[in-house]
Amino acid sequence: MSYAGNEVKLLLIGDKHLNVSKIHKSMGECGLVYKTYSESRSFEKILLYQPDIIVIVSCKEDFYLETGNWIKNTEGTYFIPVVIVTENLSNKQMIKAYNLGVDLIVDFNIELKVLIASMLSLIRNRQKIQSAYNNDCVINHKNREQLFIDKVLKIVNDNYENPEFEVRDFSTILNKSRTWVYLWFKNVTGGSASDFLRNYRLNKSVRMLKAELDLNISEIAYKVGFSDPKYFSKQFKKQYGISPMAFRKRNNVSGLDFS
Repeated sequence: MSYAGNEVKLLLIGDKHLNVSKIHKSMGECGLVYKTYSESRSFEKILLYQPDIIVIVSCKEDFYLETGNWIKNTEGTYFIPVVIVTENLSNKQMIKAYNLGVDLIVDFNIELKVLIASMLSLIRNRQKIQSAYNNDCVINHKNREQLFIDKVLKIVNDNYENPEFEVRDFSTILNKSRTWVYLWFKNVTGGSASDFLRNYRLNKSVRMLKAELDLNISEIAYKVGFSDPKYFSKQFKKQYGISPMAFRKRNNVSGLDFS
């Protein structure tokens, strides 16, 4: 299974009480599928495989609701789309699942092509959120995790000027493992913590190139946390398609708005 030419990583979770071999085989024919049957190992699998979407296949309401609720209420996994596939689906079951934050719940007899189209739609919507981040270097999710997101943004804002601040420092301040931090940033922004920190620094440099004309390029590079001005210029051009010096000279040209 692929989207926009990229392979989709799907994690399939089952409870052994429903034969999931048909779905697993069909999904395997479409792309890369990881499978686990033990709920206790699910988070371990998520960390290991970093799926784009999770499908829970079960006829036991307690199992799929508890598993879906656990994924959607755990920091580092709640941004991953979750689909539940079950038997004899009722409106009551659907309401319960959606109230927990599950993205989609469907009957086991759903046509595979419809299920795949639905999953790709969920992934597409998630990528739109990530694209919004890439454009303005701001995480903007209005949900129960906003306080945690604000904490992450404050950490970045307080430390971006320090060239020695790295991912391990995120882990220390947040009291999380580096794997957890990587997964959280991947799910929220579509990239790594290092990507976010670099883009944040570049975003700050854009404003300084416009406003602080008394500073040269090297001085700006150091002020936003780059220890090597040449590396700064290389990353700036890679991000914006123009060198810092050229941008400064052309920043009043119509159409070049990096704010």
